[in-house]
Amino acid sequence: MERDVPEIARIRSLDVLPRLMRHAAVQTATLFNLSELAAPFQVSRTTVRDYVTLLERVFLLEQLPPWHSNRLKRLIKTPKLHLGDTGLA
Repeated sequence: MERDVPEIARIRSLDVLPRLMRHAAVQTATLFNLSELAAPFQVSRTTVRDYVTLLERVFLLEQLPPWHSNRLKRLIKTPKLHLGDTGLA
């Protein structure tokens, strides 16, 4: 991660990425809340959102959209955040 990610995108604070991965691992299979995910860090929500998008592009994180067989019964419209590798979680 520390070697491949800087080649893909310009990361200003590389120390945030491992901590973000650990925090995402704790929240795996829960509803994705960007504000809650960004709370422990000293960076803006948009920066954390960019980092999450970057981690999705390198297949470390995945957002699963909400699903229900009946669209009218869909109560929760928030995607879930999953770590791509369960060994990391």
